[in-house]
Amino acid sequence: IISSSGPFQMYLGSESVSLGIQTLQYNLIILFLIIVSSQGFYGQQSSNWLDSLRSNQLAVSEDQFNLLKTDPQAFRSEREQMAVSYDQIRYIIADKQTSLATRHQINSNDQVLNEAEYVLIQSIEKVLIPLWVGNDWDLNGVPRDKPDLDHPIACGHFIQKIMKDAGFKLIRNGSTQMAYLSTKHWIQSLTGEQPRDYQNWEGTLAKFQAEGPGLYVMGIDVSSGWGHMLFARYYGGEDVLLLHAGIHPDGASMHLDEGKYYLDEFLDLQNVWLARFDADLVESWLTLSPIKPAVRMD
Repeated sequence: IISSSGPFQMYLGSESVSLGIQTLQYNLIILFLIIVSSQGFYGQQSSNWLDSLRSNQLAVSEDQFNLLKTDPQAFRSEREQMAVSYDQIRYIIADKQTSLATRHQINSNDQVLNEAEYVLIQSIEKVLIPLWVGNDWDLNGVPRDKPDLDHPIACGHFIQKIMKDAGFKLIRNGSTQMAYLSTKHWIQSLTGEQPRDYQNWEGTLAKFQAEGPGLYVMGIDVSSGWGHMLFARYYGGEDVLLLHAGIHPDGASMHLDEGKYYLDEFLDLQNVWLARFDADLVESWLTLSPIKPAVRMD
């Protein structure tokens, strides 16, 4: 016996260590994970994460994003070049998701959830979606693995594709997948409860103002009988940006539209269903919790 007592007791010829050493090693590992997992892509903090992607030509600039609101075909060749690296972009998002999930598992708190919400919103709004803007739309369009602006895509498939590429675990219920659900059942699947109908632009805006800035999945039904799925980004006041693939005055395609114009002037709304990327949905993203259709269609 080298030492007969204390937390560092070891035995000659044995590779076993005492509980004290194991605890010390465990604490050092946890400390290391906390330090490492607080870093994002190429060692950047989350607040600089989007800038890192932009500096590596893996995300559009803020000026380019704003230009896409008026011209969906803007700098098309540059975006097609970014799409060549789509696998790398998804990997970087997944890497950041994993680092945040590690921090969440070690010490779950509002700071981690807020940071995760920030990264998730930036991933969807500023990194993934711009590579699809201008994409043709078709009622039965199924997306390819990477953005292809000449290949049509349906609205429900677009929402499903972007959420999966952002890291959500969307699974089937039987043979039913999210992309084929009705607008109401889409939202019910995300929230886990019967959604409220906000009916029109005024009701929708009131909901946004009550909840505050954030990203939402929106399902709408119009008086002519068809439904449409969209992402809605609420910035505050009456500032709402819709990110969606569907009918449009300039032709059916993937567009970025001002909320009031599209929902209040262009369409005749009948129903509006909303699911915010709130703490529950962000936690589902962090923990890779399965999200499946609320109903089966088979």
